[in-house]
Amino acid sequence: MLHNAGEGWVVGLCVVGVILGVAGSWGVMAEGNEGWQQLRMGGAWARQWSFVGGQWSEDKAGVMKAPGNNAEQNLAFFTTRAYQDLEAQFEFRWDWVWTNAGFVFRAKDPQHYYLVFFPAVGQQYRAEHFWAAVGKVDERGYIEVLHMELVHGVTSAPKVWHQARVKVQGNEIRLWVDDRPLRPVYDDTYADAGYVGLATCTNFGSPDMSSFRNLQLRADVAGAPRFDPEPQPPVNYVIVDPAHGSGCGNLVRAPGGDVLVNIAGVLWHSADNGRTWQAGPTNVSGGLWRIAPDGSLEAYWTTHEPPFVLRKAVSTDEGETWSEPRVVSNIQFPEDAPFAVLYPGRLLETQGGALLIFAYSGMPSETEILHGRYYRSLTPPVAWNVCLRSTDGGESWSPPINMDGPPHDNQRWLIWKEASEISVAQRADGKIMALIRPFRSPLMWETWSEDEGQTWTTVTRGPFPMYACNNSMISTSSGALIIGGRFPGMGVQVSYDGGMTWRCYQVDTAGWSNAAMLEVEPDVVLWVYGGRGTPEQLRAQLIRITPDGIEPVH
Repeated sequence: MLHNAGEGWVVGLCVVGVILGVAGSWGVMAEGNEGWQQLRMGGAWARQWSFVGGQWSEDKAGVMKAPGNNAEQNLAFFTTRAYQDLEAQFEFRWDWVWTNAGFVFRAKDPQHYYLVFFPAVGQQYRAEHFWAAVGKVDERGYIEVLHMELVHGVTSAPKVWHQARVKVQGNEIRLWVDDRPLRPVYDDTYADAGYVGLATCTNFGSPDMSSFRNLQLRADVAGAPRFDPEPQPPVNYVIVDPAHGSGCGNLVRAPGGDVLVNIAGVLWHSADNGRTWQAGPTNVSGGLWRIAPDGSLEAYWTTHEPPFVLRKAVSTDEGETWSEPRVVSNIQFPEDAPFAVLYPGRLLETQGGALLIFAYSGMPSETEILHGRYYRSLTPPVAWNVCLRSTDGGESWSPPINMDGPPHDNQRWLIWKEASEISVAQRADGKIMALIRPFRSPLMWETWSEDEGQTWTTVTRGPFPMYACNNSMISTSSGALIIGGRFPGMGVQVSYDGGMTWRCYQVDTAGWSNAAMLEVEPDVVLWVYGGRGTPEQLRAQLIRITPDGIEPVH
C-alpha cells in the first residue's frame, strides 16, 4: 500500500518503520490479537504524534495524558499513517468532572476532523447521567454535534475507566460505550482518508483532564496528504473583563449605540458590537436591566427572603448614575405556598409591551436544592418557577404566576419538578418558550405561554441538557431561536422551527457560562459568558446564524 508523504510516495510499510526506527512488526505499531494494532505515545513513539496545546505523555502503565496546562484544548494526532475505514477501541477516564474525552479520525489538520466524544460537567455527575456524542470540526473552530445521546447503564462518576469502540465505514459512524450502542450517524463531509488522534480539555483550569489507554486500531493504511500541523484551532472569543469571569448581568443596547453590561458592579461598554470593551463607572446598579421607551435604563431586583419586594432604579445617563431605588411591588405567594427564598434571573419585554420577570422560589429547607445539592422529603409544593407580569411599564406587578400550568398534580408520588434558572424567548408568532435548568433531570424542563405570560402549559421534559443559561436565550430577526450555556463544553443550541428541533454546537471549552445574549445585527448574536476559573476572565463571542448553521464573526 502507498502512503503520501507530501512531495512523493513512500512505498511499503517496512520502509516507514526503518526510517522511524521504532520496533514492532508494523514498524510503528505493535501487532495485537485478531489484527488489532496498538498505538503508543511514550519514548520514541512521541515522534509519531503532532500535538496542540502541549506534548502528551505515556506512563509506565500505558496511560496517555495531556499536559496539565490551561490550554483551550489539547489534541494529539497520530501522523505516521492515514486511514479511511477503521475500527478503533480504547479506554478513557475522566480525571475530574469538568472535562471532555474524545477520539479523532479522518483528520487532515488540527482544524478538520471527525470526533467521537464524551463531555462531562459537575451537574451531570451529581445527577448521574452519561452522554456520548459524534461531531465534526472545521475551520470555524466549533464542534458541530451530529448526534448526542444519553447512554443508559454507564456511570458519570469520575475516575472510572470506560471502554469505547468506534467503527467507521464509508459515511457511517458507529459508537459503543461499555458495550452500549448509540444509533448510527451518517455524514459525508470528510470522505477521504485522514489521521486519528485523541482530544481532551479542562473547563475550569484544573490540571486534571482525561486519561486514555489501550488505544488500538484495526484498519488498512490509506493514501492521504501529509498531516498539516500548521492550521491551529481558531480562538473565537475576546476578553471583556480580565478580572471577573464567572458571569455577567443583562446585555442592553443604549440609545447612544453602545452595548452595556454590568460585571461585578463595573459598567462595561462596547462601541463595536462586542469586539472591544472599555470599563466605565464602578458600583453601578445590579438587577435586571431594560431600556425604557424614553431611552432611560431601568434596573429591577427583589429581596431573596421574605418579605419579598421588587425595587426599581432608573439611570438617564446610560448607567453612569442611578436614582434611589423604590418599591414597585410587594410580592405575595398564596398561603399554601409559603416560599422562603426567591431568585429572579430574567426580564423579557414582550411584543405586546408587557414586562415579565422570571424567578424561582422554594421552601426553607429547599435552599439546599436551589444551590444544587439534594432534595428533602417535603410536602408539596416544594418550589415554583414563577413569572411576574407588568402592563404599565414596571410600575406595578402581578402576583407570582406558577409556570407549571394545569393540568398538573403535585402529589408526593409524582416526580419533583425542579425550580431553577429560567431561559426565555418569544417567537415571531407571539408564543413564549421557557427552558428551566435541571438539577437531577438529564434534560432541561420546558413550558410555554400563548398569552404573553398570563398562563403557562404543564412543565414537561425539555429537548436537551444545558446549565447556566439564564439570560442566554433569544429569538433573532429571522425567527431562529438560540440558547447558549454549559454543556457540552460551552454549548449553543439553535432551532429553525420555533423550538421543535435543535442543532447543537460546542463553541468553547470554558465552563462558567452564567451569560447573556443580544442580537447586535440581523442574525448576529453577541454572547457574553463566564470563562475558566483559572484565570477568571469574562469572554464574548459574536455568532452569525445562517440557514446552514452558525459561524463566528470576528
